Amino acid sequence: MKNFFLLFFFIVASASALSQPTLTGYENFTEGTIIKYKMVNTEISSLGEAGGNVTWNFSSLGSSNNVITREIVDPESTSYSTFFPTATVAEQN
Repeated sequence: MKNFFLLFFFIVASASALSQPTLTGYENFTEGTIIKYKMVNTEISSLGEAGGNVTWNFSSLGSSNNVITREIVDPESTSYSTFFPTATVAEQN
């Protein structure tokens, strides 16, 4: 019986570990917000170690002059609003 409860616990724990999180407005963008993405050269010779208490140095990333600009708009103003009926904002070129 003890093994059954242990197995049940691990099944439930595994299911919750694989579940997808719900994003709750982390960025809080509003309509009219302009976002600029700057392209960088991502060819890094070594990323370094992974894990806790590690500092990564990205100073070798090469910057380019390529900037992508997006605007936050009302989702109803896009042709994709029916695919995302609960969306409150959309990103548009």
